[in-house]
Order: sequence, then structure tokens, then C-alpha cells
Amino acid sequence: MVLFSWVCVILGMVMMTILMVMDTSMRVHRRLIKPTAS
Repeated sequence: MVLFSWVCVILGMVMMTILMVMDTSMRVHRRLIKPTAS
């Protein structure tokens, strides 16, 4: 049971980090694309 809880915690942390990386990458892409478009 303890191992299962640790797996859930690790998966949650990984998902949060992936979402944060995706959000930051999207913001960077927008910043890079806007100047070239204008």
C-alpha cells in the first residue's frame, strides 16, 4: 500500500512538471512568433 501511494505521488509530480513545461514552452513560442509576424 505504501508503494502504491508513492507511485501516485510521483505520477502527480511528473504530470505537474509536464504541464508547467508545456505552458512555458507555449508562452515562449508565442513570444518568438509575434515579433516575426508583425
